Amino acid sequence: MKKLSLIPIFFVSAVAVGFEIALTRYFSIVSWSEYSYWVISITMVGFAVSGVILSIFKDFFERHTKQLLSAIPFLLLLAATIGYIIITIIPFNPLEFQNPNTWLDQLFNIWKYYAALFPFFFLTGLFIGLYFLSGQESIPRVYAADLIGAGTGTLFILIMMFYVHPFLLLNLLLPLLVLSACFQPPPLQMRRRTFIIIFILLTVLCEVSIVKFNHADFNEYKSIFSSLHVQDNKTIKEIRSPRGYFLVLDNFTEHLDEDFSNNASLLQATAPPLSYGLYKDGNRIASIPKEENYKDTYIPATLSIFPYYIRPKASTLLIGTEGGFRILEAAKLGATTLSALEPDPILYSLVQNNSVVKEALADPKVKLLNATPMALV
Repeated sequence: MKKLSLIPIFFVSAVAVGFEIALTRYFSIVSWSEYSYWVISITMVGFAVSGVILSIFKDFFERHTKQLLSAIPFLLLLAATIGYIIITIIPFNPLEFQNPNTWLDQLFNIWKYYAALFPFFFLTGLFIGLYFLSGQESIPRVYAADLIGAGTGTLFILIMMFYVHPFLLLNLLLPLLVLSACFQPPPLQMRRRTFIIIFILLTVLCEVSIVKFNHADFNEYKSIFSSLHVQDNKTIKEIRSPRGYFLVLDNFTEHLDEDFSNNASLLQATAPPLSYGLYKDGNRIASIPKEENYKDTYIPATLSIFPYYIRPKASTLLIGTEGGFRILEAAKLGATTLSALEPDPILYSLVQNNSVVKEALADPKVKLLNATPMALV
């Protein structure tokens, strides 16, 4: 087997693993991260079935290896596009799936996910299996091309997560299938130039279809769903990262979410202040102080101040900052020295650059560290 002929398996492996990782991000956002892991199961089902079929009909596949290797990238393009569009419209409800009275209907929706994505991973397994079948004298080289392609696809999609919306990651992978087809003889004795032009045109059509018919959205039971649909809601910041898809929202429902005394008026305290809401994959993870209207008059009614009354003017260590609010509270309550840990780099950056928190950090006795408790110890 010539070295050049290994290029298609490199690209197909890159697309397969890249698509698998992109799907885990997709399911983490539209549902919950616990439901993203079934992508591994879907992938293995496709690969396992393709291996069984190859074993049973080995003679047939040996006779038609060249034709199949030429046609499969074309079929993968269609299978990836159609499968992805279908999963964006499946009405899976994770809460019903957890209910013993309603889980059966949702089990059928899960089956739809498998049915929609199975063709792509089956064809991928078939393509890779055909390389091993036809290149038995060069197994190490075939395996190396497969692994290097998978690793490259992983690195590529992780880097692209910084720049591209997680619902559109598949669009970046489809052109790699065109590159795969460029290094294979065209099927049905078609001219190579004609085949490549048709493949490119179909790829453009698939790219447009993914954008136009993409119905992916946050699950309606996630905390972000109602906030996004509040009147006059504003998205202050959008952060794309392999760690998650972060949104900072500003609307009248966003305020500091903290345990608060029922006797706030007796303590002459105001209500918890309005804030920005920070969401990761649709889950609210923190409040961020609003620069224009922060007032610390709410602090006497917060239940978290009890330790500061027990040991006044003590050195303080905060594990997590609640978007910076806990730093402001500790400084107000008389902590002599203050070390605040914020392990998440995204949240750390937002806290560090918040103008209200910056005033507290200007004090040399106050330190904000991007570290975990274990790292500090």
